[in-house]
Amino acid sequence: MALDEIEKWKSVSEPYWNEDAGGLFARIDYEGQNLEAGVIYEGLIKVPTAPIINAHGTQIGSTNPTGYCTLHKSWLESFGCTFPLEIKVHLQDEYANVKDTVTRTIEEVIAPSWKSVSEPYWDGDLIKIEYEGQGLIAGVVYQGMAHIKDDPGNYGSGTTITSGSPTGHVSLYKPLVGQTAVVELQSAEGVLDSVEKTIPEPPGPDESWKSVSEPYWEDYWIKVDCVVQNCEASKSYHARICCEGASPTDIIGSNKLLPDGAAERSCTVKVGRVAVENNCGSIPIDVDIVLTEGWAEKDRVTRTIPEPPITCTSPTPHYPFPNGGCKLLIAYDFRADGDIDAGELGKAKDDQVAGIITQGELDFIKQASVSGSINALCPGCYIPERAKFEFVEDECYIQYGDDLFCFADEPKDVPPGTNIWVYFGVKNTGETAARATVKVFDGDTKMCEKTSSAAIQPGSHMNFYRFCFKMSEANRDLVMKVYEYGKTEEHDSFGC
Repeated sequence: MALDEIEKWKSVSEPYWNEDAGGLFARIDYEGQNLEAGVIYEGLIKVPTAPIINAHGTQIGSTNPTGYCTLHKSWLESFGCTFPLEIKVHLQDEYANVKDTVTRTIEEVIAPSWKSVSEPYWDGDLIKIEYEGQGLIAGVVYQGMAHIKDDPGNYGSGTTITSGSPTGHVSLYKPLVGQTAVVELQSAEGVLDSVEKTIPEPPGPDESWKSVSEPYWEDYWIKVDCVVQNCEASKSYHARICCEGASPTDIIGSNKLLPDGAAERSCTVKVGRVAVENNCGSIPIDVDIVLTEGWAEKDRVTRTIPEPPITCTSPTPHYPFPNGGCKLLIAYDFRADGDIDAGELGKAKDDQVAGIITQGELDFIKQASVSGSINALCPGCYIPERAKFEFVEDECYIQYGDDLFCFADEPKDVPPGTNIWVYFGVKNTGETAARATVKVFDGDTKMCEKTSSAAIQPGSHMNFYRFCFKMSEANRDLVMKVYEYGKTEEHDSFGC
């Protein structure tokens, strides 16, 4: 026969006390397995400290493998046994061959009594008390009862308990704070045990949000102002921001509600845009503001994080920090004149419809349009691009008659009455296109001037000329100066 097919115990219970007309007895339930068909088996109890004891249990077989054995307390004591008492439970066949053995302990008899009785607690308008019995005799039904010590007529009947189901509860319907409740364990024989418990004050309202503001932006933070009410003095509470429907342990922002010990506490909890969009999704979006005591959730409300308000210095959805609002306005100042005119505003409206910019960005562009200028809304945002002109000296000449010489050459003698022509080479080293004006001075006297016929592009240069004057005397010192057309700031100069 294979090892796993040998006759043996499948289960043997711990001994438990029961009672009959002969008094208390310990009972052991057992079940065999792999029992051979046609063979009769039984449980046999032996006591190592009293070898004379042989207690035979009920017979079992392959078709009825369960049985039990009993040992009366008085009988065991007559052999000098005391408790706790170790016993051996043998599985033997009809030929007294032992097939399996297990050890069990018969514990000392405990009189039926309360093992535990909870402190009274409020359950709505009722006081509830939970209890557990011990030493309960199998087959006996027990009941918990409670009454007000000074008013026995004010009582409640609890749930029944047994040795197999020893827990229950009892409720009192008209309790008064501070009164004493007597909790009794009863059976048909009467009251077996009792304890006294004091009825506590009813709990106050649960902790909850008194107010939670709508989320608002401050610099680069999204902030929410929170006030909680009905706090327990000894506990700590936190306001936590998490994605809508998420656990309060999956937080993206948290702050402690203060002051400690107060019934009403407050704080401002904040979270960054990156944390919101990385964990929850694109703004605008709904998030939950959760009240916790430790990590236990007490209350929760949902709030919507709006698009951030656009300012001159803040980022916008499409123009980053720093100065995102300013960058947005400059991007729609297509004429680069510091104003948002009707045409530029119309282009912004078209872009909003096309999803290129948001409604908030369009509203900010409208503010600049009605403010009169970009700088009126955002001082210092618009800085006009400037042209910068310099002479190309080897392309600047004076001609008289058939003589032509560069300004950088050695001085020349020019006879009086000679007509003078001046040629200019001017380069734009600035950032924007503009027309250049060249003026020729003799001391403080302007002799002539010439303005370029077209704007000179950045990085480009232009040559142009002007008949200036007729020489009235020889050896005159001339100074050439270049300006941006229509302006008085001198860009470059040299003399000859």
